[in-house]
Amino acid sequence: MGLSDAEAARLPLRIAVLVAGLAGLLALATAQLLSGSMTVAVVGCFVLACAAPVWLASPVEAVLRRRASIGVLLLVAGYAVHSALAGLGEDPLQSIGPVLATLLAGLAVAHALVLGTRRDLLVGLTIGLFMTVLAAGLAPGPAVAVPLLVGWPTAVTALVLAQRLEQLEAGHALARPVRSGPASSGSPSSDSSSRSSSTGTGTAGAVAITMVAGLVVFLLLPQPNGLSARSRLLGNDTQLDASSAEVRGTGYYSSGIMDLRTRGSLSDAPVLDVPADSPELWRGTVLSTYDGQAWFGTTSSLEQLTNGPTYAVPQQLDPSPSLASTAPRTDVVHLLDQFSGSVVAPGAVTSVTVHGRLLLDSDGGLILGTASDGNIPTTYTVTSVPEVTDPKVLAAAGSDTGTDPRDPRWLQLPASLPQRVRDLGAQITSGATTRYAEVRAVETYLRENEKYQLDSPVPAPGADAVDDFLFTSNAGFCEQFASAEVVLLRSRGVPARMVTGLAYGTPAAGGVRRMLVSNAHAWVEVWYPGIGWAPSDPTAGAALAEADSPSLLATLGHDIFDTATSRAAAGMIAGLLALLVGIVLRWLARVTRRRRAVAAAGSTRPTAPPGPVLLAFRRLEGVLADTGRGRRPAETIAELARRLPAGSGGALGTLERECYSPDVPSDAEVGWAVDALDDLSRTLAEVTRQ
Repeated sequence: MGLSDAEAARLPLRIAVLVAGLAGLLALATAQLLSGSMTVAVVGCFVLACAAPVWLASPVEAVLRRRASIGVLLLVAGYAVHSALAGLGEDPLQSIGPVLATLLAGLAVAHALVLGTRRDLLVGLTIGLFMTVLAAGLAPGPAVAVPLLVGWPTAVTALVLAQRLEQLEAGHALARPVRSGPASSGSPSSDSSSRSSSTGTGTAGAVAITMVAGLVVFLLLPQPNGLSARSRLLGNDTQLDASSAEVRGTGYYSSGIMDLRTRGSLSDAPVLDVPADSPELWRGTVLSTYDGQAWFGTTSSLEQLTNGPTYAVPQQLDPSPSLASTAPRTDVVHLLDQFSGSVVAPGAVTSVTVHGRLLLDSDGGLILGTASDGNIPTTYTVTSVPEVTDPKVLAAAGSDTGTDPRDPRWLQLPASLPQRVRDLGAQITSGATTRYAEVRAVETYLRENEKYQLDSPVPAPGADAVDDFLFTSNAGFCEQFASAEVVLLRSRGVPARMVTGLAYGTPAAGGVRRMLVSNAHAWVEVWYPGIGWAPSDPTAGAALAEADSPSLLATLGHDIFDTATSRAAAGMIAGLLALLVGIVLRWLARVTRRRRAVAAAGSTRPTAPPGPVLLAFRRLEGVLADTGRGRRPAETIAELARRLPAGSGGALGTLERECYSPDVPSDAEVGWAVDALDDLSRTLAEVTRQ
């Protein structure tokens, strides 16, 4: 005798839960939230755990599986407690990803050991989908698209199967015609085949409709920032929403915070015009503190300067010895559309003349405000002392650390900085005998070993950004190059700091040099004994990374998504395909029903209502299925009797006589068999509850 309808529907649901769990584990691995070795181990344990309820279904084996599940949960709880006591590092939002991934993987294995009822299977499905969502949310990337495309139709399939299983479990004790008697609409096998075919057709239709409907909605909704919202599936390495040009504008470089995980290109909108003969580097902000993922200024406090419109600017940072020997210069700056309010200058600012308010922060940054009459300044005049850039003067400076500034900010490094970064700094500067030689050695190393790439890969969650740039991706732009130089120099005891502003520019009419948003830049200032702070730009001269040829999927995606017209056309095509799929599925269903009707009309097999013993056996089958000990595929009644308690064989023999033998059992035999099967059902149910 074959499987019951409930168990027949439960088996494909088990397979769907297994596939969803494997897709979730694959997503965690591709998002680098689980290591390769751990992924292999967890996948093996998960597959075995999913198979255990099917092959280890006896009461004793069920108890062992529950104990094993509790053991896994205790291990998971111990890991959670250890993680809580150890802390999540300096960036909890990044460090918590691998912890959550490990906890979910352990929970998936523990729960798979006790998969039995429909509710258990749905909880297992939820765990698998949550692993995929966690991977896509914390570390999105092109590879996560594979488990997403696998997990979505699997989830829809499982939900359809679960609904079918709920219907079957609700009516598992209802009779089915099995014997000779008056003709009916069909045989049990044809009814089961009909239900199975109907379930398969419904599942396929639900998967097709939801996927096509989701695609239509995705195509027709407005797509912000070009392809930034679709980069996960189209192979674009720009993985953060903060990568848009609206974020990485001049305001991003003057905000006092620089996140090294941000990606994206800058626009060519004009910011300001400066004299054509002025220095190339115009500094705006100094960043002193590095935490492994981002740079920060010391404080965000602001002081409004008085006695304008010509404001004397006090030196907030370490006074430069060069102020006494370098002639100051005065420059007129014309402000354009994309000016963000931050004053930039080609050196240490001593005064600013402007029709408006002037604010000073504790790191020396200056911000322009509106005038008392509400007008926005259109120009400002800045007097500054340029920094020393002459290589001969810098080379003549010694490395006497006794004359270095005492402020610890310029040597700060995070405790989590990998030792190999410090070792690399020692290796690069091992032969340098002067401060200038140390700086040149670091610049040369970065230009020769790292590539310039605006869409360079984003570091993995919890990874140090400089370590990732130097040893993993070997690609980045000005933020990564400057950060690496500062960290390498600080690791050797050389005072250095990150600075941001505008650089180089483009010659324009009227004897000016125009600074664009794309001229926003980050570079380094290094302290030279007896001279002061001097600029160093490791990005200048770096080789460009070779551009990857776009994949066919990426090319197709750009063709579809770049304009509203193409998106609308693609949406209409997808809608027509959905309509066509619906028509085909409906036609197939009609043909299938017609064939069943013809087969039923030509069938001469007599049927009759089931007897009392068969009804009792159906009740026993329901209890066995609910407790995870349901009948196995192709298991006969005699084989089932061998793994049931002693004494049930006689009742099952009476069942066979009732169903198939011309020698119908007596009323006494029927009553005894019914009582025996019902007693066995109650006993098994009570043991399970205990």
